[in-house]
Amino acid sequence: MKKTVRVLVIITLVLVLMVGAVIAFIMYRRYSPGKTHGDLTSYFGVSEGQVAIVLQDELSEYKGVKKDGHIYIPVSLVSEHFNDKFYWDNNDLVLVLTTPTEIITATDGRTKYSINDKNVKNEFGCPVVILNENSSTGEHEAYVSIEFAEYYSPFEYQAFENPDRVLINYNFDVTAQYAEATKDVPLRKLAGIKSDILEDVKKGDRVMVLDGNEDGYGFIKIMSGSGVIGYARGDSFGATKEEGFTTDYVAPEYSHTLMDETVKLGFHQVASVYANSDIDTVLANGTDINVICPTWFQSSDNNGNIQSFAEYDYVDKAHNAGIQVWGLCDDFSNDNKIGKVLSSTSSRKKLEKNLVSEAIKYSLDGLNIDFEYVTSENGIDFVQFIRELSVMCRKYELVLSIDNYPLPMYTAHYNRTAQAEVADYIITMAYDEYVSQEDGPGPNSSLTYVNDAIAGAKQEIPDEQSIIALPLYCRFWAGKKNKVPTPETYGMKQSYDIVANHGINPEWDEATSLYYATYEGSDGKTYQVWLETVDTLELKFAAVKDSNAAGVAFWKLGLEDSDVWNSVKKSFG
Repeated sequence: MKKTVRVLVIITLVLVLMVGAVIAFIMYRRYSPGKTHGDLTSYFGVSEGQVAIVLQDELSEYKGVKKDGHIYIPVSLVSEHFNDKFYWDNNDLVLVLTTPTEIITATDGRTKYSINDKNVKNEFGCPVVILNENSSTGEHEAYVSIEFAEYYSPFEYQAFENPDRVLINYNFDVTAQYAEATKDVPLRKLAGIKSDILEDVKKGDRVMVLDGNEDGYGFIKIMSGSGVIGYARGDSFGATKEEGFTTDYVAPEYSHTLMDETVKLGFHQVASVYANSDIDTVLANGTDINVICPTWFQSSDNNGNIQSFAEYDYVDKAHNAGIQVWGLCDDFSNDNKIGKVLSSTSSRKKLEKNLVSEAIKYSLDGLNIDFEYVTSENGIDFVQFIRELSVMCRKYELVLSIDNYPLPMYTAHYNRTAQAEVADYIITMAYDEYVSQEDGPGPNSSLTYVNDAIAGAKQEIPDEQSIIALPLYCRFWAGKKNKVPTPETYGMKQSYDIVANHGINPEWDEATSLYYATYEGSDGKTYQVWLETVDTLELKFAAVKDSNAAGVAFWKLGLEDSDVWNSVKKSFG
């Protein structure tokens, strides 16, 4: 009996020990730290030949490539985050980069690149740009050497292997928290002791603390010095220290050729070589301007050619009168699709050279660009055109001015901020408030519209580069009963005569700060007009002057009441 009891006790003890061992094993498995190291290649989401990119403290969706030992990153990444002057032409397959004095171009796979059309020695030991197939889309994308991109851009990078990755710092206006490891500690993928280990942080290693608030298990979020982001126990690090990011990059400075007096510019519509003789009438009318802008040039096809009505005698007469000449180029030709010209580097370059050649040939003081048919799709191409043209104008001491409508959302792609950085003057055309049957009837340029145009310009253009253009004309709106009125354009003096001939005394319209008149025509149509007068223009002059803008412009010479120039002189000197 005793023997039986003894056996039972032993069996019981053995069972208890076995159960205890099982429980202990389970508890150990559950609560002991995991030692499994995760796959960094999978963590960074890269395949063979790819390079992971960490931007500041975030793993980017962008991927670089490694070729012949050199790292390349997407041109789109560079232009979006580091330097928007990196421009990729997907038509001509060429990379273009502009500085204040240089136009730098590079093509796929070539170790040579050019600066201002001259080949230069490649100090980077590899092609500047390559094409590589995007594994997600199957399309070929442009990649630029990270060494080349860093040389011309405000960012710093470090490269690491196994797997290949780069850590890029580019925002130098922010600070970060850093801490030093006080002991060896595993950096885990998730905040838990069982999570895979991504990297072993050693005692003395310096990490960036992304979130120093410990969770319920004592974990904080950090990034290791090699760009691995994960979680580690907070008690394994010393006190945090705030530091900024630094760079040796020095941004280039853009110079601007500005007049030392208020700009008073008159647009002069010249539709043929013979129309240049009108300069005599313009100068004889006591016109108080110091810049004349003849509409001489036109983008005439999709290849960068231009039509020119420039004439030596015209320039000589203007210069003898102390007036600068800025030749205007527009995109109004029926044979021209300006988007096709601007989106091709070869066509764009030809257009730029043609314009500058004409300016030099005829001793012009500047060029004026009036492209009004640029779509949002080609906005970036237009800005690139202005940047490239500015390099050439700066070289030959030509003033570069750009015409823009005020800032409704549908013209935001013209990017007046980018224009102002490189061009000398940005002209805001504060007219054509109501211009078509779909818009009208309504005023051509109410005072509120002008004030809004000035306010919009101030948001994007430095005062010393801002010119506000005002109209010397108005529109009559004619329509029969229940019909949509159609507009007809008349100059100031002619519009006065039309209203006077109908025996109408215009009334002041407080809402627009213009004189309003309506009458029944002999054709059975009802006419409405918001008249532009010397008095209404003087209110606009005051608004321009109060805004500290660089000057005023007028469209167009020949439509004005001659008394306007006395008012201009009184208002602007």
